[in-house]
Amino acid sequence: MNWLETLLFGNSVAHSVFVIAATITIGLILGKIKIAGVGFGVMWILFAGIVLGHFGMGDAQPNVYAFLEDFGLILFVYAIGLQIGPSFFASFKTAGIKMNLTATLMVALTVLITVVIYKLANIPIPTLAGIMTGAVTNTPAMSAATQAASNIAPNTAGEISRQVSLGYALAYPLGVVGAIASIYLLKVLFRISDRKETILIDARRNKSSKAAIRMTVEVLNPTLNGQKLADLHKLTECHFVISRICTSGGVCRIASPDLTVSRGDKLLVVCDHEDASMLRALIGREVNMQWSALKNSFELRRILVTNSASNGKSLAELKLTDRLSFNITRITRAGFAFVAHRSFELQIGDMVTAVGNPDALDNLEKALGNSMTDLRHPHLLAIFLGIFFGVILGSIPFFIPGIPHPVRLGLACGPMIAAIIIGRYGANFGLVTYTTISAGLMLRKIGMSLFLACVGLSMGEYFLPAILSKDGIEYIACGAVITALPIIIAGIFARTVFKMDFFTLTGVLSGGNTNPPALASCSSQENDLSAVGYATVYPLSMLLRIISAQLMIIIFM
Repeated sequence: MNWLETLLFGNSVAHSVFVIAATITIGLILGKIKIAGVGFGVMWILFAGIVLGHFGMGDAQPNVYAFLEDFGLILFVYAIGLQIGPSFFASFKTAGIKMNLTATLMVALTVLITVVIYKLANIPIPTLAGIMTGAVTNTPAMSAATQAASNIAPNTAGEISRQVSLGYALAYPLGVVGAIASIYLLKVLFRISDRKETILIDARRNKSSKAAIRMTVEVLNPTLNGQKLADLHKLTECHFVISRICTSGGVCRIASPDLTVSRGDKLLVVCDHEDASMLRALIGREVNMQWSALKNSFELRRILVTNSASNGKSLAELKLTDRLSFNITRITRAGFAFVAHRSFELQIGDMVTAVGNPDALDNLEKALGNSMTDLRHPHLLAIFLGIFFGVILGSIPFFIPGIPHPVRLGLACGPMIAAIIIGRYGANFGLVTYTTISAGLMLRKIGMSLFLACVGLSMGEYFLPAILSKDGIEYIACGAVITALPIIIAGIFARTVFKMDFFTLTGVLSGGNTNPPALASCSSQENDLSAVGYATVYPLSMLLRIISAQLMIIIFM
């Protein structure tokens, strides 16, 4: 039975893989347990890792666990960045400032609460810095604090490193769980219902977002009488598409640039919500009209962009809007609908809404692809090329005045920024960045499972002795306060002052606390608002966490 002993307690790669697989399996099975409808989900993987690590299962290959921990986190954040990249910059323009203000408030509250604890409790500042970074689950900030403290007192660098690591190890598990519990507490406090929240979000989007809308406008402006449809675009800077035209005589046609309009004609217009009032003022008045009830040979069809020849090309370059037998009115990408203006650049996975003659739409399908089979093919180049550049970006040192050593974005922040950029602009360089929803979720789940398993295994040996140490309970309590209070205060502020929807708020609070497990546990499966909120605030939050940990050491040590 030596082979079994070697597998269970040996020092081999097979042992490491066996332990990690066992940890994840146990955690996922326990994750199905719910008490009063509430469960910890993937967090059980962390607890299973701590237990197995306590019994020495995480000692064999520490380098393997360290690699898989970082690689799992990279997969998780990269999948998020790639998913929300196409809509990230649009979201940042509309609500990104409020999101980052909320995250900055969280960082400021964390530092303030830590300083208050330092003044009230007799805790060494290196240990307290470790508690603060563990409470927000930020390993790069812990490393930066350790390095800053070692630079100040190089003769006691070993003892300082031990103090920082002790505080971090004690605060980390409750930092993960406490963040999830705090978000759930906010959900109870505001009486959030996922279904009602979704309805409110949809209503808000319809009212004020830039999503494309359809309206029928009757031509009443006498100056437009006899004008060509192409001339209407010259009278305003708005992006809009005239899909169909119904003459005063009841004849319905596909709109083409050379058609002239007359008083009483009705135009089916697709435009941004914010431009609707300007177009009504220019053309005439909005009227109710059931276009589907009219007798005509036109057909409305939604077509997937799967042809790589269309990837990164604008409608003008493809000359799709020059055809007279159909009109492209809307393009849906990552859940957002956009007006199909000539400069709009298509990407693989876009959904094109077109209206026209069936034969013409058949030709359009051939040009764009419209093949679900093509979308199922994995495009690995965008993933590994992005991770390659993300690791480089995260490793670049840059200096900040007053900080004695360089700051780096790290292996989580760098790949996320790279994923967002590639997700948005990769198509311009012929790179296919589309990933199916199931493939994206698989990457996120695998990455988070590896990360939590390795974290639990690596700290399991030290966790119980740290709790039973002289000041263990006090340190854990301080970490819990540092974790929970900023989330609750910032959450109440963002919800009441910024009127932030709870899905986005969940992502912002998780990203502000640089806490991927919180996002994995609390995000909604119905939309990607949590992921957008997380990715919007994560880079700034990571930077502020790293700087604040070093400033704590420099000022008070």
